[in-house]
Amino acid sequence: MKSVLSSLAIVVIAAGFTSCVQLEKVETREKTVARAPRPGSRFDEVGTIALYAGQPCTSQIMFDFQAVRSRSPVWLAARMHDTKALTDAANQRRRVHVWGVWQSGKDRGCNYVNVTRISL
Repeated sequence: MKSVLSSLAIVVIAAGFTSCVQLEKVETREKTVARAPRPGSRFDEVGTIALYAGQPCTSQIMFDFQAVRSRSPVWLAARMHDTKALTDAANQRRRVHVWGVWQSGKDRGCNYVNVTRISL
């Protein structure tokens, strides 16, 4: 009887761990951001802009950029002049051409593009 209860307890604990692991994988997939090349690399893409929702890993990040050829968003940081134009493009759902340089934040996995030029 004790061996049956022990086996049942082990199965229940294993099922609990398995369900937790699957939840972590789903959350990680939803937060996936485009893989960045090494810092200092050039960025040149066309796509759509959205205001960044959530707590960024660095204060400069204000936008999510969805490139036409990619499924993963890229985080963008821009100067004040470009911020106004990007905000207008996000509100009007317009495509933009973004040039910039890849930067690395203090946190691991905190890679973003520092915008140098945009074209609407």
